[in-house]
Amino acid sequence: MYTPLESMFETSGFDEQARSRFSMDVFFARENGDSALRHLYRHWEALPKGRHGLPTAAMCDPKQTLAGDVAKWIAWSDTTREDPTQFIIWEHPECRIPGLGAELSGKLLNDIPEAQLHVSACAIEYLYCKHERIPMYHEIDQILCGYRRHYTHLLVPLADEDGSVSRLFYAVRVLSEPVRADSLAGGVI
Repeated sequence: MYTPLESMFETSGFDEQARSRFSMDVFFARENGDSALRHLYRHWEALPKGRHGLPTAAMCDPKQTLAGDVAKWIAWSDTTREDPTQFIIWEHPECRIPGLGAELSGKLLNDIPEAQLHVSACAIEYLYCKHERIPMYHEIDQILCGYRRHYTHLLVPLADEDGSVSRLFYAVRVLSEPVRADSLAGGVI
């Protein structure tokens, strides 16, 4: 079992989530070489670092570079605004939970009113990654909108020409397919 760097559990109405951030050492131990997360990390790591220590957003396009079965699990957020709830989601992966899949593309993070618990946690994680300028690896187990989902998530930061983190790419690995929470006996998390 791996020890997280930090964990949180929260509830709001019928929604609940457990989110744990793990070290990159745990990432390398848990994510096999074929996972979309490892592919994204290798792509990001191989890019030349700009004068500000990060790859530039203009040079990173894993959706075009990586194979389709990997690229479908990769998305990105425009992080040019200061308020993380105003970050714009692009190329979000499909999801069986209504309102939380590809239809999020082009929307602000805060434009997901039915999942505010998830929005606030993502805003914190994205802002942390933007300011710390490091890859971040999470495991998330949650009930949102009546569905349980469990997955791992990797964020990698990219800078603009001025050195500000203007884009975060992220990849998802589903640990268990989303299921209706009311079909589960005895609770979820």
